[in-house]
Amino acid sequence: MRRTSILLFTMLIGSGCFSQSSYFEIKESESFKDVHKLGAVEAVYTTPEEDIVIASTGKKGLVFEILNSNAEKLFTKSIALEKKEQVVDYIQHGDFLKIFTLLKPSKTEREVRCHILNWNSRTYEFVSLFKSTVEKKRRLFSGQNKRQTNWAVSPDGKLFAIATDNIKRNSNSYDVRLYDADSMTLIHKKTYFENQEKFFRSFDMTIDNNGNIYALGKEYQDGKREQDNGKPNYVITITKISKDALTTAKIDLDDNNHIADLIIIEKEKELHLYGFYSEKKAGKISGLNKFQVSKKDLAIISKRKSKLPEEIFKDIYNENKADRNKNKDLNNYYLDFVLEDENGNVTLLAEQFFITQVYVSNGQAGGYWTTVPNYNNILVLNLNNDGEVVWGRSILKISTAPSYNAFVLDQNLHVFFNTGKSLRKKKDGRVKAKVGFLEGTALYNYIYTKEGEVSQEKIRDNRGRDFYLPYLGSFQNDKFIMLNNSNGSKKVMILEAK
Repeated sequence: MRRTSILLFTMLIGSGCFSQSSYFEIKESESFKDVHKLGAVEAVYTTPEEDIVIASTGKKGLVFEILNSNAEKLFTKSIALEKKEQVVDYIQHGDFLKIFTLLKPSKTEREVRCHILNWNSRTYEFVSLFKSTVEKKRRLFSGQNKRQTNWAVSPDGKLFAIATDNIKRNSNSYDVRLYDADSMTLIHKKTYFENQEKFFRSFDMTIDNNGNIYALGKEYQDGKREQDNGKPNYVITITKISKDALTTAKIDLDDNNHIADLIIIEKEKELHLYGFYSEKKAGKISGLNKFQVSKKDLAIISKRKSKLPEEIFKDIYNENKADRNKNKDLNNYYLDFVLEDENGNVTLLAEQFFITQVYVSNGQAGGYWTTVPNYNNILVLNLNNDGEVVWGRSILKISTAPSYNAFVLDQNLHVFFNTGKSLRKKKDGRVKAKVGFLEGTALYNYIYTKEGEVSQEKIRDNRGRDFYLPYLGSFQNDKFIMLNNSNGSKKVMILEAK
């Protein structure tokens, strides 16, 4: 198999390319020929010996790399993926990094595979987990986005679960498979929703160390409508799937509690469910929901609703307009991250996304209409362990590509994304991130303290297509790692906490 060139890393602190970072030591590789056409960091794992294991994908397949603590290449293994094989998730435990892929050999055939690297012995293994048949234009997995809703790993890494959609023309069926992570063998397969009359939409799934799987979603009461006479046309369902039993509980909603999505945070004895709600329509945002559910019997312990903090509206509209807009719903925001710190505080992040049509003129030759994606403002909301909103802010930005990533480190929230070289400070004091006409771009880090105070730090001025992609990066063990965009001259950046 072909191997990438050896990567030589050098510290670039204080160079013309980088600003001094108050939070990270910045390492960037020398350029290397990208024979694999790498595009995304799929997984990053730091071993007990402080070696860094990276799994990346590109046009020519999957590449495992191992670097030492000085960022020197120790090992490379490249694996050719099938033409219609894509990475869907990963797990790490013990000496193993396991990358799951989905192969689509035909319109109806699906196969779930696993590519396994033993970083200690430097050995590779391939396992086919299962094959399935779907109807044309149907997905095996629903709800795929930045966070996978179909995969769950136990906290000790010894078990994992995979949920699949088995929707047929006359039935709605959802299965979950439980596997032993060491042997990669199937423990059991269960159907956790099957109904010819009602539809179901999956939200999230988690698994505990005892093999109990908790699947969260909403069950529609009549057809697929979101509302029935202005009221929610669904109930929230939480299902506990164990080896010998299957238990489902329903969370009835108030008339003015419309929900598009929820995410699970697992506690020792409870499940905490977080998400946005609207008083008018699912998908809009009036405030935040938190539900607490007993893991033992799925009893609903508490429900809490909180309106969005006024500070968010000040960031979006300015202070003068915030008061008349604070009771309006926000539109087109999608929940991306639910991050928990060591003290149980939770931060939610959601990005505004919508599509516009733009007319491009060709002068006398006429013109054409083109579709433009818009990835704009980011909502940031911090909640304490009781589900009360501590603070909320908004990042005012404009972009036409998915660009950001976020993580919590030492009680500070870090939000990375590319924007114009210079942030715009508006007359009212707000800061706006956008790329100006003929302006270059830069990589920025927005830092939020536990009190909600924000500061901005420029990490790097970009040069043409030589820019890094935080959206496709990965954070683990105090390291954030990402690849640059260039297909011809690839580089890796490591930001390690000071």
